[in-house]
Amino acid sequence: MTEDHIKLLLARVGENSRIFFDGDYKQTDSPIFKNKNGLKLLLELRKSPVFSKIFATVKLKTIERSLTA
Repeated sequence: MTEDHIKLLLARVGENSRIFFDGDYKQTDSPIFKNKNGLKLLLELRKSPVFSKIFATVKLKTIERSLTA
């Protein structure tokens, strides 16, 4: 998602609602998503004094993949 997509969702989410964003901003092949990546925007908002109380992140230390993958 681009920054614009994230802003659109955040502007429309209802009170007491939750949105979970999942992804890895490093795994993109489009220049649009490299430059205006919505996940990067969320990480920056998390640092803000206003938004730090409502944003949280989880970082996985290991990744489990099937043999098929």
